[in-house]
Amino acid sequence: MTDPETKHHLEAAIRGIATAGKTLKLYPPTSPIPRQAVETATAALESYLAINPVLSLAVTRTGLSWQGQPLAVSVPGVSDLADTLREQGVAELNVMPGCALDELMRFLSAITRPAEEVRQEGGLGAVLVADGVECVRVTDVSLTVIEDVAPDDDQDMDEFLRELASDPEKLAAWMAAAAAGDPSAFAEGLEGLALAAGPDGIAGLVETLSQAFMRQASDGKDAMIGLSLEAGTVRSLADGMFSHLGTMDIAGSMCEGLYGKNMLSLSNVLTHLPLQERMEQVHADVQRMLAESEHSGKEASFLDHMLEVRTRTTPEPSLVEAQPAYAKVAEIATLAPEVIDNLRQETERSHASIHAAGVQTMLTLLDQQEDFELYCRSVDSLASMVPRLIEHGDITLARKVLTELASREGRSVQPWPDLSLRLRQAIARAVDHRAMAAVLDAVIDDPGLVPQVRDLVQVAGETAGPVLVSEAITHKEPGIVAAEEILGRRVLDLLVVALPQAQWFQVGPIVVRLAREGDARSIQAVEGVLRRSDDQSRREAACGLALAGGAPALRMLGTLVKDASPEVSTVAVRSLGKHGAVGAAALLSAALDSLDMDTKDFALAREIIGALARMPDPEATVTLQHLAARKAIIKRGHYNEIQQLVRQAQTYRNEHGVRDE
Repeated sequence: MTDPETKHHLEAAIRGIATAGKTLKLYPPTSPIPRQAVETATAALESYLAINPVLSLAVTRTGLSWQGQPLAVSVPGVSDLADTLREQGVAELNVMPGCALDELMRFLSAITRPAEEVRQEGGLGAVLVADGVECVRVTDVSLTVIEDVAPDDDQDMDEFLRELASDPEKLAAWMAAAAAGDPSAFAEGLEGLALAAGPDGIAGLVETLSQAFMRQASDGKDAMIGLSLEAGTVRSLADGMFSHLGTMDIAGSMCEGLYGKNMLSLSNVLTHLPLQERMEQVHADVQRMLAESEHSGKEASFLDHMLEVRTRTTPEPSLVEAQPAYAKVAEIATLAPEVIDNLRQETERSHASIHAAGVQTMLTLLDQQEDFELYCRSVDSLASMVPRLIEHGDITLARKVLTELASREGRSVQPWPDLSLRLRQAIARAVDHRAMAAVLDAVIDDPGLVPQVRDLVQVAGETAGPVLVSEAITHKEPGIVAAEEILGRRVLDLLVVALPQAQWFQVGPIVVRLAREGDARSIQAVEGVLRRSDDQSRREAACGLALAGGAPALRMLGTLVKDASPEVSTVAVRSLGKHGAVGAAALLSAALDSLDMDTKDFALAREIIGALARMPDPEATVTLQHLAARKAIIKRGHYNEIQQLVRQAQTYRNEHGVRDE
C-alpha cells in the first residue's frame, strides 16, 4: 500500500508536470507563466524524490501506472500526461534525483513538439539525449493502429477509401479504431481519405465525416477535436465537418469528453477550433451545459475569463501600471544593496558568536558532569550541533567540536567503561549524511574551503569517509570530484566498495571515475555493473563509459553495443556518437561489420549510422563511404533504407560542418 505522504507527493509531481506541459503549449516562450509552472513542477518533483529514489511511470492504454498500480484518471494531470507521452510513443518515464528546472524545461519542450517531428529525429529518447537531458529518461515504443475496417484482398485501396468516405457506418467504425491508436496515424488516415475523395468529393466526405463523428464515443470525439486544433488537412476537414453540425452537437461533444473536465482545456478548444462566426453561440451552449452539470459558477466564470484572455490582441498592462499604489509600495520597500549586505554580514557575525558561545558553555558543563547518562546526553548534544554548524558555514567551529570529542576519547579519566564507545558513536552521528552533504555543498560552492574540510574529515576518522562518498554519489560528478579533493586517492577504494550497492541511477558518475582510473580493481568493479540483470544499470554504465573514454572503456562499450537488450545497445551507440571518444568510430565500424543490417539488426544499424554521422573521425567517413558503395543483386530486407540512411548521414556531415580531425 502507498502511504499518504508518498501518494500526496506523487500526485503533486504528476499534476505539476502535466500543468507545465500544457502551459508551454498555450503561452509563448517569452511569457513568465510557463517558467513559473515549471518551477512549481520542479519543486513538486524535489519533494517526491526526497523520499523516493526515482519517479517511474509506465504508460498504459487507460492512463499511467506507478509501481505496477494504475493511477486513477480522476487524479489531476494523469490523463493529460498519459495522452502526451502516448502521442510521443513513450512506454515508460523515469525522473531521477537532480532534475533541475532547465532539464525539466527541455524535457517538457520536447514532449510538446509535434510527434512526427520528434520521430524523424529518432524518437523522444534520442531528442532528450541530444538536448543534454540526463535526469529524465524515457523508453520509446512504436505504436500502431489496429483497424477494424480494412479493404478486401482483391479491392483497390483508392476504391476502398472512396467507399469509406461515403459510408457513415464504416467511417465511424474506422474512426473508433484509429482514435484509439497513434494520433499521427489517425491524422494520416484522414489525409488519405481527403486525397482519395479528391476536390470533387470533399463536400461529400465532410458530410459523411460529420455523421461518423456524432457516432463516436467521447474519447473518439476528443481525438478528432485534438487533431482539429493544428493547422493542416485535418483542420480543413473539421471546418467542413462542423458546418454540418448544430451548435448543441458541437458543444455537447466538447463537454462530454476530456476537454469538458478542465476549463483551461475547454477555453483552448473553443478558441482554436474552426468555428468562425458560430463560436459565440457554441460558447453560450457550453455555458448552459456546464450550468446543468456538476460544474460550479466559478468554473464557468473562469472559462469566460480565459476566453477573454486568449482572444485579447493587446498586451495586458503590468500590475504596477494598472495600480499606481503598488509602485509606491515597491519604492518604499526597496533597500539599497549595501544595506542588505550589511544586514547579512551582521546576521552572520551574530550567528557565529552565538554558536561559539554555546559550544564553549556546553564544553565547560561537560567537564563538570559527574553522572554518566547526563555526560552522554551533553556529548550527543554537541555532536548534533556539527551538521548545523557546517550548514551555516562555520567549519572551523565544527572541527573544534569534533576535536574536543576525539580528545576526550583519548584522555578520558572517568571510571565509565562504555565512555569510549559512546564518544565514538557521537562522532559518527556528528559526521552523518546531513553533515557530509553540507560539506560537499560547501566545497562545490567554494573550493577554497578544501583544506578546512580535509582537517575536519581527518579528525572524524574512518567513519566519515564512507558517508562522504555515499553523499558524493548522490551529488553526481561534482560531488565525486569534491570528495576526491577532500579524501585524495582513497576515494577510489571507497567508490569500488560502493559501486556494487549503488542504485541504477547512481551508476553513471562512479563508472566515469573508475573507468578513467583504469586500474585492474576499478575495471573489475565496472565489469560487475555490466553483468547486472537490470537494463537501467547497464544503460547508465554505457553513458559513463562513453564519457570516460580510453581503451578499457571502449573495450567494455564494445560489449554493450552487442548487448542482448536493444535499449542498452542503443544507448551505448548514442553515447559514443554524442561524446565521440578516440577510437569510437572504429569500434562502431567493427560492430557494424558483424551485424545483419538489412534484416534482423536493422534498428541497431540505423543507430550506428546516425552516430557515425556526428563523429569528427576519419574512420567514420571511411565507413560511410564503404556502406554507400555497397552493391547487391537482390536488395533484400532493409537494403534500400540502409542506403538512404547512409546518404542522409553523409549529407548531415557536409551541412553541419562535421570535418575529420
